[in-house]
Amino acid sequence: MGKANKDELADALAAMSQTSGPTASDAVNPAGTEPAATSPRPDDVMLAPPPDASVFAPRRSTADLLAEQRLHAQRTAIPILLTCGVMLPVVGSLKWLAGEDSVFARWSVALPLLLGAVGLMLLAMAIINMLHVRDSLRRASPGAARGLTRRGPTS
Repeated sequence: MGKANKDELADALAAMSQTSGPTASDAVNPAGTEPAATSPRPDDVMLAPPPDASVFAPRRSTADLLAEQRLHAQRTAIPILLTCGVMLPVVGSLKWLAGEDSVFARWSVALPLLLGAVGLMLLAMAIINMLHVRDSLRRASPGAARGLTRRGPTS
């Protein structure tokens, strides 16, 4: 940055720091204990009326927001549970489906059975979760369970 640019920046900062109104030292009375009462500057006066208090009031209760967040988390977990519930038994069955020279053929029998059992438990959790979400949506509003709240009927 050249000397001319630095001088321009310094002049601009100096111009911005100068005030046309009273300074902080002018606002102190001669005793130096309290600021003197000064009239407001023209740019300090608010020209618009204050907003109504209902603008700042919450539109929904906190319990409703928490219930919606919990429902959203459950809806997010459904595809994850379904995917893992299907993939674990498929990976476990590779012991018998893959060739004899594959890594999966070296597994003991307990590992594929364990993967299959965990996969079935995840599928059961997904089904229970889907039923719970459906029931929650039905209780919330009759149209939400049929899909009428999103872009019209789904049928």
